[in-house]
Amino acid sequence: MGDKKKPSRGKYMPCRICKRTNHLEKDCYFRGKPQCRNCKKFGHVEKDCRLKGNHLANCIKENHSSDQLFYTCNSVAETGDATWYIDSAASNHMTYNKGAFQKLDESFKTNVKLGDNHIVKVEGKGSVAINTRKGYTLQFGGDSCTIYDNKDKTLIIAKVRMKEHRCFPIQLQYLGGTAMKAQEDQSWLWHRRLGHFNFQGLKILHQKKMMTDLPQIQAVEGACEACLQGKQHKRPFPSGTSWRAKAVLELIHTDVCGPMRTPSHEQNRYFILFIDDYSRMTWVYFMREKSEVFKIFKKFKNLVEKQSGQRIKVLRSDRGKEYNNSEFDKFCERGYRPSNYCQL
Repeated sequence: MGDKKKPSRGKYMPCRICKRTNHLEKDCYFRGKPQCRNCKKFGHVEKDCRLKGNHLANCIKENHSSDQLFYTCNSVAETGDATWYIDSAASNHMTYNKGAFQKLDESFKTNVKLGDNHIVKVEGKGSVAINTRKGYTLQFGGDSCTIYDNKDKTLIIAKVRMKEHRCFPIQLQYLGGTAMKAQEDQSWLWHRRLGHFNFQGLKILHQKKMMTDLPQIQAVEGACEACLQGKQHKRPFPSGTSWRAKAVLELIHTDVCGPMRTPSHEQNRYFILFIDDYSRMTWVYFMREKSEVFKIFKKFKNLVEKQSGQRIKVLRSDRGKEYNNSEFDKFCERGYRPSNYCQL
């Protein structure tokens, strides 16, 4: 009987866990065990590592407690090529190429301490515009880079994980003399071109391709002043023309409300209001029909004039048919003057 031969070294592909070639990944001893990001060994995490602090990364730190600089731009050749290292945990990135900035604030001054304790001066801060080849939107976060569609910003095309050192190396090429054209939102322009057509209708025209050369309509803020003026059916009441009463019964406001969906106990579906402009005293009468308005008004008039010793001079209504009829016209011939303009 012979012994079972062990697999020779190099027989298998490198294990993706421990990188050894003498076993398969499913048989790896370190499978499922944590790996320290400091010493790269298995069985413990970074906070419990005994070698913590002995292996410092060659990174750049700003001499400011709130910000940290992790990576810088290097390998800038004479041809204009550069490699940028994008770190998801870095709050700032740094380069020595002043021409790479689209906007630069040279008034910002500070110091940055490098890994060898060497201090360098920062001559400004700004923003760098990166024009992707196909116009996609890139978002770096966590341990991955997410690629969004250039039209639908919520549509994810791909999600790429970091290769090593938790950073992304990006190869850039500086294009001298290249003008960056700003994309102007033309939603308001097409709104005016099409006779102040509503924006929801413009979106439908674009989605169904019912018009040529119609761009994508974005959500807009604010209101169109011309649309507001065009939809205003009636001009407001002029200011300064209203007057207030200086005594009781000098001006009475009245209006009718109904029909109500639910009748009262006496099967009334309407009610009429009388409000004295001076005292703000209010009277309410219930009715079954609008035709009872004139009869109730005479009842109200006799009541208040006897109680106050004054006479009603002006009755202000909304010019409804229940007030603008022959009965009220005959009543006005006695010297009573109604006011047909509702300015409540």
